Amino acid sequence: MPIIPNRKELQTITAEDVGMVKNILPNLCQPPVDWVTITPTKPTPTLPQIRQDLGDCTRCPLHKTRQSIVFGKGPESASLAFIGEAPEQADDLTGEPFLGESGKLFDNMLLAMERYAYNLAGQNLNERRPFDDLIAERGHSRTRVYLAHVAMCRPPEDRKPDLEEIEQCSPFLFRQLEVLASNKLKAIICLGLTAARTLIPNGPDGKRLNRLSDIRGQWHEWRGIPVMPTWHPSYLLRDPTHKGEAWADLKAVVNRLVGK
Repeated sequence: MPIIPNRKELQTITAEDVGMVKNILPNLCQPPVDWVTITPTKPTPTLPQIRQDLGDCTRCPLHKTRQSIVFGKGPESASLAFIGEAPEQADDLTGEPFLGESGKLFDNMLLAMERYAYNLAGQNLNERRPFDDLIAERGHSRTRVYLAHVAMCRPPEDRKPDLEEIEQCSPFLFRQLEVLASNKLKAIICLGLTAARTLIPNGPDGKRLNRLSDIRGQWHEWRGIPVMPTWHPSYLLRDPTHKGEAWADLKAVVNRLVGK
């Protein structure tokens, strides 16, 4: 029968005794070689949580003249995201992205993508639905994609947002895209130079991107997500001669998502 020391005897155990035990039972006194410390992972934030973090933003001077903060809009499960440069007047008044005259052209571009995807998929959608987010309900494409701007407040006189304004806003844009990427995001379309340069800072020569024409029509990546830069609808309204190029870019995106 084992002898169990009483409390008084336990109190008289010396450091020498402890050392002796360690020598006899080293494996019990030392952690395993392959010991792994498990660090709890942070839960992925939701889009409403990111909007809450943004708050009534005063991080740059644009808050002094804005009417609304135009946060991104669309489902977290969207497979396609459109990124513009900044809200225009109609966006600012309503808090919704891609409205006004350029928004009307944007809707036409999106509708053309929807029709093109529908034709690629064929009439029997029960057999083949490769571009579900865009063609699941014809005529409702805007509710199936994610829409956002690099700057979330309208710059005065619709000028392009400057570097300081982009630096303050872009982290919130990136967080939105990360949420989408953790779900079903498969491609991003950057509309205009400002949006493209935010996700793709450098051109083919490795220097800061200065011309959209240097990279449009070509696939790039942002954190592993394919990115297609193309012309902004407002630019196409000013110069319709580039509409053919924009349409080629949009078809390339549909082809990629459909698998053609």
